[in-house]
Amino acid sequence: MTQQKTDLRAEQEKEIREACIAANPEKTWRMHEHTELGIDGIQAPIQLADVLVAIGQTKDDHVFNLDMYGEFVELDQNGRDYHPQGVTWNLRTDLSGQSDETINFLYQLLHKV
Repeated sequence: MTQQKTDLRAEQEKEIREACIAANPEKTWRMHEHTELGIDGIQAPIQLADVLVAIGQTKDDHVFNLDMYGEFVELDQNGRDYHPQGVTWNLRTDLSGQSDETINFLYQLLHKV
C-alpha cells in the first residue's frame, strides 16, 4: 500500500470514528490498559453497532440495511426492493480490520454527518 493510500485510509477512519463518537455521546470512548508504567487511556475500537448508530444519524435520504453476512444493501422507498452495495462488514473484526472498500463506503456515508 502506498503512503498516499495509507494516509487517505487513516483520514477516512478518523472521520468515521468522529462521526461514531458524535452519534454516540453517552458511550465511553476511552479504555484503560494496564502497562508496566501504570494505566494508559486508549481509544475504544469502533464496532459495527457504533457505525450503525452513526448511519442512523445521517441526513441522507437513502436507507441502508445490513444482511446476515454483513453486506450493506440499500432499500428502495417502499422498503421491498434492495440493492446490494458490494461492500461487506467483516463481522469478525472492528473498523480497523475492514477492507478499503468498506472504509471508503462508510466514509462516503458518514462524512456528511
